[in-house]
Amino acid sequence: MATAQELLKQAQEFHQQGQMQTALELYRSAVKANPRHADAHTGLGMALTQAGLDAEAIEHLERAIKLEPTSAQSLCNLAFAHRAQGRLDIALQCYEKAACMNKQFPRAVAGAADIHAMQGDYGKAYTLLLPYIQSGQDSPPIAVTYARCCRFLGKAQDAGQALARHLSGAAGSELTPATRVSMLLEMGIISELIGHPDRGFAAATDANRMVGRRFNAAAHTEAADTVLNTWTPEVHNALPKASAESELPVLIVGMPRCGAGLVEQIIASHPEAAPAGETALTRHIMQRLEGEMKPGFDAFTMHEALAFQAVNEASGFYLKNLQQIALRDGYEKPQRITDRCTHNYLYLGALDCLLPKGRVIHVRRNPLDTAISCYMTAFTIPYLFKTHLQDFAAAYQAYEKLMAHWKSIISMQVLEVDYEDIVSDTEAQSRRIIDFLGLEWDDACLRFWETPRRTVAFANQGTLKPIYDTSAGRHKHYEQFLAPLRAALGMPAAEGITPLPPQGSLQPPTDTPPIA
Repeated sequence: MATAQELLKQAQEFHQQGQMQTALELYRSAVKANPRHADAHTGLGMALTQAGLDAEAIEHLERAIKLEPTSAQSLCNLAFAHRAQGRLDIALQCYEKAACMNKQFPRAVAGAADIHAMQGDYGKAYTLLLPYIQSGQDSPPIAVTYARCCRFLGKAQDAGQALARHLSGAAGSELTPATRVSMLLEMGIISELIGHPDRGFAAATDANRMVGRRFNAAAHTEAADTVLNTWTPEVHNALPKASAESELPVLIVGMPRCGAGLVEQIIASHPEAAPAGETALTRHIMQRLEGEMKPGFDAFTMHEALAFQAVNEASGFYLKNLQQIALRDGYEKPQRITDRCTHNYLYLGALDCLLPKGRVIHVRRNPLDTAISCYMTAFTIPYLFKTHLQDFAAAYQAYEKLMAHWKSIISMQVLEVDYEDIVSDTEAQSRRIIDFLGLEWDDACLRFWETPRRTVAFANQGTLKPIYDTSAGRHKHYEQFLAPLRAALGMPAAEGITPLPPQGSLQPPTDTPPIA
């Protein structure tokens, strides 16, 4: 019989490969083999957090702390889980306690600064990190968080130098792959801000090529085609619908970085609406229906799994957890709750059965802008198609086919909104959105940046500012690299542009002044 340590090692290997169902089973077996094995509880807790099983995750991470009460690492793991669930105040307490335990533990300092930044207090985060930067005692996590804060405080050049110090020379060779990816992607954004988009693209290319797994475009396309060929109107109309006809859910769908965060923030500013953010609820439901936890994101094809009991159980699970998320964030009786998991377009056939009175807002954006934004962004959700522009094209084409198909057969109401229209005429589009939700207009929706949120990811911090138009047409800075993407999407070549291949081998900006 395998020991707890042997089971833990196997679980970690499957976890790293993205085979979550097997990893969870092995983690549970390790805990059962030795209930006092702190690392087994930690591994299980972190995997459960990733799977969106919040309550059980916290239970095991707290157990790890009881077994190792002086471990700053364990406290940071618990902080990470609370942060992922939106409990920022508790997460901050855990990080601060870990920092007191071990003043040389950079993850705790960077984590606390991250929380301040996510709450919009960049100045406090910057002040917390600056002494480490100035003394040269900053670790990679501290440098990344410092760079992000600098970006929002208008100090992009300072950020570039802090990152370059870690990326170059001997220090760069000692970085873990995940840390190097984070730093390179941040360097990519910084380079664009200081007027070097070519260096930014090189940094992002280096980062994306370090991702271990490649998007399976063939399998993704095959799943989409299976939906188109087998999920016919006749099949869909014969499927059972959930008995609960709640109008609470508002599914905001589209490609990642399409502007869904902005739409959610506009809705969240209405006094009768609540934001749930990017939940893992639907993916968990689909994986349960499929009987496995897949590492990738493909269309749900198993309409035969949608029996009456399964549909009602899944509907109840979703609605209960959606309301719990809203209640946790202080929304007691909202009339609408948004779910900003944009890849829900993969599941709309099934979700139409689970949530027949729900609403869908489909946010569209220029595909070239969307591709560049994905290419330059670090996602917490593993969207593997973002690492190669050709893979993005395959995913985008599957998305367009699926959305056209679902719109033709589902009973849920669907509103299509273009990001560029929101930027050019915010009030008209905001009124369209609120009217679609069946709510009375409220002027607070035009001051969406004033609406407090418990947690906003760095990639969506722009939703806490008034409308700006710099993201519309962003791809024009990178046009020389986009010829293959244009061709794959069936778009004409850009005029007057000499195409270049994606080039890595980042050369960090050298024209950044020293940090004061």
